[in-house]
Amino acid sequence: MKCLKQACSVLQSSTETRLNKFESMEAFQLAAILDPRYQVDWCHDNEVQDIRDLLTVKYNMARSVDPTTTDTSPAEPPPMKRNKFFVLANQSSTPRPTPSETEVSLYLNQKCLQDDSDPLGYWKAKQFPALTRLAAKHLAIPTTSAPAERLFSIAGKLFRPERCNLSDKRFEQLMMIRCNHQ
Repeated sequence: MKCLKQACSVLQSSTETRLNKFESMEAFQLAAILDPRYQVDWCHDNEVQDIRDLLTVKYNMARSVDPTTTDTSPAEPPPMKRNKFFVLANQSSTPRPTPSETEVSLYLNQKCLQDDSDPLGYWKAKQFPALTRLAAKHLAIPTTSAPAERLFSIAGKLFRPERCNLSDKRFEQLMMIRCNHQ
């Protein structure tokens, strides 16, 4: 039993040291927060506001780049003359939230989906249009096979019977190092 606990703790610490670097990467943070199964449940309480801010910034960037999300409301007629009292009475002392704060907050205040549900199915409903585009960008699998083709090209050049004296296992280890090196 003691050996099993020790093995579990070694495995856990090894996993944490290998995966901790991904928690600080922006792309992984956005993918995690845009997955409606997790949202901000995966991060520490002191990081939640930073990650919300990151999502808000990316949301604003997506809205500014995409012309379909801009308001197409007709031009407003010139305001009628009013008494100064009514102008001051209509002004609110609290600033109104921006559309980005509203949409991001609405999304993050929703209850997380169950673990077995489909996150892309959630985004297909397009309840939050700008966030849907962000989710498609960060959650979708790239449609190119270039990395796999590159791997087979390199392997084909190196691993030929007339050129290589490496064992299969050693070659596999070297290719793993070559492909996972940053």
